[in-house]
Amino acid sequence: MTTQDDHGPEQTYFSDPAVDRLLAMVMTLASELWVQKDRVLALENLLAEKGVLEPGSLDRYQPDEAEAARLAEARQAYVKTLLDNVLGREQSKSGPRGE
Repeated sequence: MTTQDDHGPEQTYFSDPAVDRLLAMVMTLASELWVQKDRVLALENLLAEKGVLEPGSLDRYQPDEAEAARLAEARQAYVKTLLDNVLGREQSKSGPRGE
């Protein structure tokens, strides 16, 4: 099934077009995640080839206490941002509504 809009036909798989759009968003994010993973792997290989990083050293990396705390804080802020939207508290980050 397809629907037509200003951008051309839109493929639909589910009766609710919002589910199709959500699926498209998830697939876009998955694609972007793979690009990032691919680049990190390439960067690791290049660093290992140059002798800057031993192969597998990122897998063995253990942050010190201060770095672990900084990473945990950044992770919590990221999760909060995601969950605020999921829980229906989405709002413009640019200012109060109507501005």
